[in-house]
Amino acid sequence: MPRSRSLTFPRILSVASLLALACGGDPATTTGTDGETGGSETQATTTAGPTGGETETLTGPTTGTPTSSTSTDSTASTGPTSTSTDATTTEGTTTGGVTEGGLSQRGSDPVVLVGGQVPGLAGVAAGDVVGFARKDGAWLQIPLQVDERVLVDFCTIYAEELLGENAPCKTAKTIQALFYADPNTYTGADTDPALDLDDEVVFMARDAGDRTAPGDEPEGVVAGSGVEVELLDGDEKAWVYLFARAGGELEPGAGVDLIGYELVFAGDIDYKTEYPFIGKGSCGNATCDPPILEDSTVTSPHYQRHFSARWVTDSLRITLPESTGEDILDIAQARFAPSYCGRHVLTFSTSEGAFAANIDGPVRAIRSYFGANSGPLTQRTHLFYDRVEVVQTFLRVHPIPAIMELIDYAPEAGGMTYYNEHNEAGLPIDGEPDFGFDDTRFSWELVSGPHGSVVSVLDPRLSQPLTVVGYFEDNLNTPNDQCSASNTLDAPDDAAFGTSGVWITSAIPETDPRNGAQDHVFIQRTSFYEPPNLSVADAKLLAGRIQAPLQPLARSFSAALGETCGDGTCAAGEEASCPLDCNPFAASCGDGLCDPWETSVSCGEDCGGGVMPGPGCGDATCDADEHELSCAADCWIGPFEPLVGCMEQACPAQKGACSDEQACVDRIVCVAECVGGGGAINACAAMCAMQVPATPEQAGFANALMMCTQQNCL
Repeated sequence: MPRSRSLTFPRILSVASLLALACGGDPATTTGTDGETGGSETQATTTAGPTGGETETLTGPTTGTPTSSTSTDSTASTGPTSTSTDATTTEGTTTGGVTEGGLSQRGSDPVVLVGGQVPGLAGVAAGDVVGFARKDGAWLQIPLQVDERVLVDFCTIYAEELLGENAPCKTAKTIQALFYADPNTYTGADTDPALDLDDEVVFMARDAGDRTAPGDEPEGVVAGSGVEVELLDGDEKAWVYLFARAGGELEPGAGVDLIGYELVFAGDIDYKTEYPFIGKGSCGNATCDPPILEDSTVTSPHYQRHFSARWVTDSLRITLPESTGEDILDIAQARFAPSYCGRHVLTFSTSEGAFAANIDGPVRAIRSYFGANSGPLTQRTHLFYDRVEVVQTFLRVHPIPAIMELIDYAPEAGGMTYYNEHNEAGLPIDGEPDFGFDDTRFSWELVSGPHGSVVSVLDPRLSQPLTVVGYFEDNLNTPNDQCSASNTLDAPDDAAFGTSGVWITSAIPETDPRNGAQDHVFIQRTSFYEPPNLSVADAKLLAGRIQAPLQPLARSFSAALGETCGDGTCAAGEEASCPLDCNPFAASCGDGLCDPWETSVSCGEDCGGGVMPGPGCGDATCDADEHELSCAADCWIGPFEPLVGCMEQACPAQKGACSDEQACVDRIVCVAECVGGGGAINACAAMCAMQVPATPEQAGFANALMMCTQQNCL
């Protein structure tokens, strides 16, 4: 049988940059060559290493903004110890021990509701929803944004319309997930232009005001269309009112633009026809020059961000009046281990990729993109608010080695200090090695100094336990390779300057829906951009706001004074007016909403149907998206099927990495058939290296798989 040569391959929102991957345990002891299979590592003297850490299984809800995520291990959960510098105080009244009409501790926090939580506005055009607050006895329109979402097949977003079977999603399956709609990408506009159950309604918590009675409505809205949103924050309450606008005089943004996002490609290309979706291929430890560069910027009164390639963010300035305005960031990095460069943000940006959405709205901006080498469905979404950035990372890849998610600061950050809940004394960021770092897993970290302050809160949602440790390295003469091999990008530099973040050291199972994965790794990082010299106490206060989120209650305004909505019981007459009681979203499969970590493969009930044309593997036909390693039963019959089964059990990371590189597959086939014919493995490997051309990275994948197979299966 001829072999195929086809390549296969929030309800309320929270948290920047965690590419949580792992497969073979501690990567410092993983053997192998260049690529996704690990490599021998040298631990930096400034880092305690993976000697501790906590194991956690999280399967609960997380959707969207810094007011929804939860954590179980943060010391900040004990409550605030001081007042945050960004708090916005609103005068209010006190009733029964609860201050009404203001939220004094939520100056930065967005509130995100899905359409299914907003009774009475279903069927209203998404662009016709407006928001108001009642303050000082008068109606005040507040900025509001509706972001539509849509179920779409991954291959559609990967320009299947343009590229056909060559679309780099590398699968013949139809696999759907929920994405932000964008007519300027292949994601396209929402198929339902009205506010539907999965669209998101976004406003700022600080804009909430006093409560008013039904019948009190602002001018320019449809009578009787109101929805009352009550926000409860500890002993404080405040309200926002949503309406359908009656005409075109009211703009949802209320004349305000809180955040600016400009996507700029080098050469001013047209995304839909000229973007390099297929990329240049895997570069590994070689020179990584992304095929398209960017000069994309995010700007607010509090901070500025810059992107020079799809996965490469290389600039951060805190722009508050008292800040220095220095660019304190070298690069936000993701890699497997301290000195390993087989996979990192430059390799992600050089290989296949696509954008799901680029949205610049009045309340928030959205940047969402795909493509991480042999995880073409791996996705990252940035949600930018005026004082907060939320980064969501969706891992969808075969089993792979461990991952580090790091922020590498620039020398211009000198004078700042790093803290987390286990290192509250602080470590100076000065390029000189530090000792005594406690690498216990943390939930928040703070970098503070004259340039400004960044408080980040990490919130993973994992279907299986993973061991996570903290990491810190401050050494201008680091022995660890900084993965800086690029002729076109200035970042990263060759120094580890206050490099900090988390190291996930335990194995992660299959998360790629193309291979039928039911497991998920979904991680959010919320970063608050704050004034200079923020204290640890204030950092704990901000972290506590993530861990004790606002409690929103949306109900029909006409029934607002009926206090039974929110009691957990769907009473008679509440079916249409109180979705919280009658149709709650449980952040689980079967609740009617496709959650960020779900796909049509893992939850067809919520996310549509995942379809594989024809019977697939096992139908005795080597289909276009199958090959010897992905479907030995159809493409590599005889004695090799049990060999591949053993590889799957003993060498999943090595097999997965090789399976996504056709030259690696071909070399493995050549060696296995040679050995099966009686040849010595070393002689067969040497012969096949001459007969089957491969890049150094592909050869590394093949060598690592052969080594593992020889040790475990032969």
